[in-house]
Amino acid sequence: MKWLGVCVIGCVLASGVQANLLSNPGFETEGVSSWNAADWLNESDIGRMDWAQYSGSYGMAGYGDADGKWGYIAQTVSTSYDAANPIYRFTIWGMAEENFSSSGNEVYMKVTFKENGSDLGDFTQNIYADFTANTDWNQHVMQVTNTAWTSANQVEVLFGYGQTVNDLAGNCGLRVDDASMIQIPEPTSVLLLALGSVGIVVFRIQRNRR
Repeated sequence: MKWLGVCVIGCVLASGVQANLLSNPGFETEGVSSWNAADWLNESDIGRMDWAQYSGSYGMAGYGDADGKWGYIAQTVSTSYDAANPIYRFTIWGMAEENFSSSGNEVYMKVTFKENGSDLGDFTQNIYADFTANTDWNQHVMQVTNTAWTSANQVEVLFGYGQTVNDLAGNCGLRVDDASMIQIPEPTSVLLLALGSVGIVVFRIQRNRR
Protein backbone atom coordinates (compact mmCIF):
# COMPACT_ATOMS: atom_id res chain seq x y z
CA MET A 1 0.00 0.00 0.00
CA LYS A 2 2.83 2.41 0.87
CA TRP A 3 4.51 1.86 -2.50
CA LEU A 4 1.21 2.31 -4.29
CA GLY A 5 0.67 5.64 -2.54
CA VAL A 6 4.15 6.82 -3.47
CA CYS A 7 3.54 5.82 -7.08
CA VAL A 8 0.25 7.72 -7.25
CA ILE A 9 1.74 10.85 -5.69
CA GLY A 10 4.72 10.68 -8.05
CA CYS A 11 2.48 10.33 -11.07
CA VAL A 12 0.36 13.31 -10.00
CA LEU A 13 3.42 15.44 -9.36
CA ALA A 14 4.84 14.55 -12.76
CA SER A 15 1.57 15.32 -14.51
CA GLY A 16 1.44 18.76 -12.88
CA VAL A 17 4.51 19.97 -14.76
CA GLN A 18 3.73 21.21 -18.25
CA ALA A 19 5.83 21.16 -21.39
CA ASN A 20 8.24 23.92 -22.36
CA LEU A 21 6.21 26.88 -23.64
CA LEU A 22 9.11 28.30 -25.67
CA SER A 23 9.69 27.69 -29.35
CA ASN A 24 13.21 26.96 -30.60
CA PRO A 25 14.52 26.85 -27.02
CA GLY A 26 17.99 25.71 -28.07
CA PHE A 27 18.34 28.34 -30.83
CA GLU A 28 18.95 25.62 -33.39
CA THR A 29 16.67 27.08 -36.06
CA GLU A 30 17.90 30.11 -37.96
CA GLY A 31 15.74 33.22 -38.18
CA VAL A 32 15.98 36.03 -40.75
CA SER A 33 19.76 35.53 -40.75
CA SER A 34 22.30 33.22 -39.13
CA TRP A 35 22.75 35.89 -36.43
CA ASN A 36 19.11 35.51 -35.40
CA ALA A 37 17.28 32.53 -33.90
CA ALA A 38 13.78 31.83 -35.18
CA ASP A 39 10.98 32.89 -32.79
CA TRP A 40 13.39 34.99 -30.71
CA LEU A 41 14.08 38.71 -30.64
CA ASN A 42 17.75 39.47 -30.15
CA GLU A 43 18.97 43.03 -29.79
CA SER A 44 22.35 44.70 -30.08
CA ASP A 45 25.48 42.67 -29.27
CA ILE A 46 24.12 39.15 -28.79
CA GLY A 47 23.65 36.68 -31.62
CA ARG A 48 23.41 33.05 -32.68
CA MET A 49 26.75 31.26 -33.06
CA ASP A 50 27.88 27.69 -33.79
CA TRP A 51 30.53 27.83 -31.04
CA ALA A 52 28.29 29.15 -28.22
CA GLN A 53 26.25 26.02 -27.54
CA TYR A 54 25.71 24.08 -24.33
CA SER A 55 24.06 21.32 -26.34
CA GLY A 56 23.15 20.87 -29.99
CA SER A 57 24.89 22.94 -32.64
CA TYR A 58 24.06 26.55 -31.75
CA GLY A 59 23.80 28.91 -28.80
CA MET A 60 23.65 32.67 -28.27
CA ALA A 61 26.87 34.64 -27.73
CA GLY A 62 26.96 38.00 -26.02
CA TYR A 63 29.97 40.14 -26.91
CA GLY A 64 31.92 42.19 -24.38
CA ASP A 65 34.94 43.19 -26.46
CA ALA A 66 34.33 46.92 -25.93
CA ASP A 67 33.16 49.11 -23.08
CA GLY A 68 29.42 49.55 -22.75
CA LYS A 69 28.24 46.65 -24.87
CA TRP A 70 24.81 45.22 -24.15
CA GLY A 71 22.23 42.87 -25.55
CA TYR A 72 19.21 40.77 -24.82
CA ILE A 73 17.15 37.90 -26.19
CA ALA A 74 13.40 37.65 -25.65
CA GLN A 75 10.41 35.57 -26.64
CA THR A 76 6.69 36.15 -26.03
CA VAL A 77 4.30 33.20 -25.83
CA SER A 78 0.57 32.87 -25.32
CA THR A 79 -0.71 31.90 -21.90
CA SER A 80 -3.82 32.29 -19.79
CA TYR A 81 -4.38 33.00 -16.13
CA ASP A 82 -4.98 29.84 -14.18
CA ALA A 83 -5.47 30.10 -10.43
CA ALA A 84 -4.41 26.46 -10.06
CA ASN A 85 -1.24 26.96 -12.13
CA PRO A 86 0.02 30.47 -11.29
CA ILE A 87 3.74 29.69 -11.12
CA TYR A 88 6.06 30.27 -14.08
CA ARG A 89 9.62 28.92 -14.07
CA PHE A 90 12.11 30.43 -16.53
CA THR A 91 15.46 28.66 -16.86
CA ILE A 92 18.45 29.13 -19.13
CA TRP A 93 21.93 27.62 -19.30
CA GLY A 94 24.77 30.12 -19.38
CA MET A 95 28.47 30.68 -18.93
CA ALA A 96 30.71 33.71 -18.61
CA GLU A 97 34.07 33.72 -20.32
CA GLU A 98 37.02 34.20 -17.97
CA ASN A 99 37.40 37.95 -18.55
CA PHE A 100 33.73 38.94 -18.79
CA SER A 101 32.91 41.93 -16.61
CA SER A 102 30.11 44.46 -16.23
CA SER A 103 30.62 47.76 -14.42
CA GLY A 104 26.98 47.69 -13.36
CA ASN A 105 26.89 43.98 -12.48
CA GLU A 106 24.35 43.67 -15.26
CA VAL A 107 23.30 40.13 -16.15
CA TYR A 108 19.62 39.48 -15.59
CA MET A 109 16.50 37.46 -16.31
CA LYS A 110 13.09 39.05 -16.71
CA VAL A 111 9.51 37.79 -16.95
CA THR A 112 6.80 40.17 -18.17
CA PHE A 113 3.07 39.50 -18.17
CA LYS A 114 1.13 41.10 -21.02
CA GLU A 115 -2.39 41.54 -22.31
CA ASN A 116 -2.62 41.71 -26.11
CA GLY A 117 0.92 43.04 -26.35
CA SER A 118 0.65 45.64 -23.57
CA ASP A 119 2.75 45.20 -20.43
CA LEU A 120 0.83 44.53 -17.21
CA GLY A 121 3.79 43.97 -14.89
CA ASP A 122 7.14 42.24 -14.65
CA PHE A 123 9.70 40.57 -12.43
CA THR A 124 13.48 41.01 -12.82
CA GLN A 125 16.21 38.87 -11.26
CA ASN A 126 19.87 39.88 -11.29
CA ILE A 127 22.09 36.82 -11.79
CA TYR A 128 25.46 38.54 -12.27
CA ALA A 129 27.08 37.04 -9.17
CA ASP A 130 26.01 33.50 -10.02
CA PHE A 131 26.78 33.94 -13.71
CA THR A 132 30.35 35.10 -13.10
CA ALA A 133 31.14 32.80 -10.15
CA ASN A 134 32.99 30.45 -12.49
CA THR A 135 33.53 29.77 -16.18
CA ASP A 136 31.46 26.58 -16.25
CA TRP A 137 28.01 26.13 -17.76
CA ASN A 138 25.31 26.52 -15.12
CA GLN A 139 21.53 26.53 -15.24
CA HIS A 140 19.99 29.74 -13.97
CA VAL A 141 16.44 29.64 -12.62
CA MET A 142 13.83 32.34 -12.11
CA GLN A 143 10.46 31.42 -10.65
CA VAL A 144 7.56 33.86 -10.36
CA THR A 145 3.95 33.65 -9.27
CA ASN A 146 1.27 35.62 -11.08
CA THR A 147 -1.73 36.33 -8.88
CA ALA A 148 -2.06 40.04 -9.70
CA TRP A 149 -2.49 40.23 -13.47
CA THR A 150 -5.41 37.91 -14.10
CA SER A 151 -6.10 39.35 -17.56
CA ALA A 152 -2.67 38.31 -18.85
CA ASN A 153 -2.80 36.31 -22.07
CA GLN A 154 0.91 36.50 -22.91
CA VAL A 155 4.19 36.11 -21.05
CA GLU A 156 7.59 37.31 -22.23
CA VAL A 157 10.89 35.88 -21.04
CA LEU A 158 14.10 37.86 -21.46
CA PHE A 159 17.79 37.34 -20.77
CA GLY A 160 20.03 40.38 -20.94
CA TYR A 161 23.38 41.90 -20.05
CA GLY A 162 25.08 45.29 -20.31
CA GLN A 163 27.70 47.83 -19.23
CA THR A 164 30.55 45.57 -20.25
CA VAL A 165 34.14 46.46 -19.45
CA ASN A 166 36.61 45.70 -22.22
CA ASP A 167 39.49 43.41 -21.31
CA LEU A 168 42.26 43.58 -23.88
CA ALA A 169 43.19 39.97 -23.07
CA GLY A 170 40.04 38.75 -24.83
CA ASN A 171 37.59 36.07 -23.67
CA CYS A 172 35.27 38.74 -22.31
CA GLY A 173 31.85 37.60 -23.54
CA LEU A 174 29.12 35.27 -22.37
CA ARG A 175 27.05 32.42 -23.82
CA VAL A 176 23.52 31.13 -23.22
CA ASP A 177 21.58 28.13 -24.50
CA ASP A 178 18.65 25.79 -23.80
CA ALA A 179 15.99 28.12 -22.42
CA SER A 180 12.79 26.88 -20.85
CA MET A 181 9.54 28.36 -19.54
CA ILE A 182 7.04 26.07 -17.85
CA GLN A 183 3.82 26.77 -16.00
CA ILE A 184 3.39 24.72 -12.86
CA PRO A 185 0.75 24.38 -10.13
CA GLU A 186 1.12 25.61 -6.58
CA PRO A 187 2.66 22.94 -4.30
CA THR A 188 -0.45 22.90 -2.09
CA SER A 189 -2.68 22.22 -5.09
CA VAL A 190 -0.48 19.34 -6.23
CA LEU A 191 -0.39 17.86 -2.74
CA LEU A 192 -4.16 18.02 -2.35
CA LEU A 193 -4.62 16.41 -5.75
CA ALA A 194 -2.12 13.67 -4.88
CA LEU A 195 -3.74 12.94 -1.52
CA GLY A 196 -7.14 12.83 -3.16
CA SER A 197 -5.85 10.37 -5.74
CA VAL A 198 -4.37 8.14 -3.03
CA GLY A 199 -7.68 8.21 -1.18
CA ILE A 200 -9.57 7.10 -4.27
CA VAL A 201 -7.11 4.23 -4.88
CA VAL A 202 -7.29 3.06 -1.26
CA PHE A 203 -11.11 3.18 -1.32
CA ARG A 204 -11.21 1.08 -4.49
CA ILE A 205 -8.76 -1.48 -3.12
CA GLN A 206 -10.72 -1.86 0.09
CA ARG A 207 -14.01 -2.15 -1.80
CA ASN A 208 -12.57 -4.86 -4.07
CA ARG A 209 -11.41 -6.86 -1.06
CA ARG A 210 -14.96 -7.15 0.32
